[in-house]
Amino acid sequence: MNISVALTRTYAFTGHLTRAGKKIHHQLKDEIHRIENYTAHLREEPRDSWTTNYLKANDCDVSRLSYREWYPAYIVHPLTGVIGKQQIWLFSNETIAVAAIWTPEGFTSALGTVLHWIDEHTQVTLWRPADAYPGELAAWQNILTRQNIQQPVPQAFRENDFPVPYYIFW
Repeated sequence: MNISVALTRTYAFTGHLTRAGKKIHHQLKDEIHRIENYTAHLREEPRDSWTTNYLKANDCDVSRLSYREWYPAYIVHPLTGVIGKQQIWLFSNETIAVAAIWTPEGFTSALGTVLHWIDEHTQVTLWRPADAYPGELAAWQNILTRQNIQQPVPQAFRENDFPVPYYIFW
């Protein structure tokens, strides 16, 4: 039920309004309709972030970028590079997919290995904790804690609703 219907029902329930009350009622009703129309417009056309708009304008797939497109925009860039260097990224090609974070030595996995196999055709996307293998989330939490990295967009320390295996309850 929208606000204007509730407001109308409330005044109809009282059974009487003064002339001034009716005038205020109509003004409120008009204002509520204006607000409802404005918010409906916002829900219909969600705003994209400036990075999404930039990537769409340059014909880039927003969900997955090639390393060649991703590296200058998220690591080297003076603004987004500060954030991008603190995030965990998923690097993948035809045969392997590994999560890694930027270090001065190169992109390093949770096991501490530097990814030397990255080339310009490697696909890059943000790592999702829900896709982590058992123990990977704890490993990332240990690494970020040891290196004193506070992620601007939490990944390793965000709350997750992991499915609980049925055998735990037996």
